[in-house]
Amino acid sequence: MTARFLDIPYRLGGADFDGCDCYGLVRLYHRAALGVDLPAYPGAEIAVDRAEISAAAAGRGPWAPVARAEIGRGDVVLMSGGAALHCGVMMDARRFLHVAMFGFSELGDVTAAEYAARLRGVYRWRTSSPAG
Repeated sequence: MTARFLDIPYRLGGADFDGCDCYGLVRLYHRAALGVDLPAYPGAEIAVDRAEISAAAAGRGPWAPVARAEIGRGDVVLMSGGAALHCGVMMDARRFLHVAMFGFSELGDVTAAEYAARLRGVYRWRTSSPAG
């Protein structure tokens, strides 16, 4: 199943097999592999808007933080990436699918030095949000 999502070219604002940005790839994977429609964040090539990330870190909103021991397929990893944020979708506890600017979608390892230092958190979309 993962092979279908590899080698998709980077395209700013894209969210289909012809090209994706990092959050577009997360949305494509959720829609095509998991049957889940994640929200679009127009004009933002970051994982989710910063207000939602702040709410998730506090345990509120549609994105729930995921403990390292609970990471599973479909969870979204968020990383710092200069002035912007970068994201990908976890395939298991270590591997994640992502696309870098001007590259192609590929698998990375969150424990590798290049990613571990940038890791901001792992989040899971939940269909109903607790009040808060």
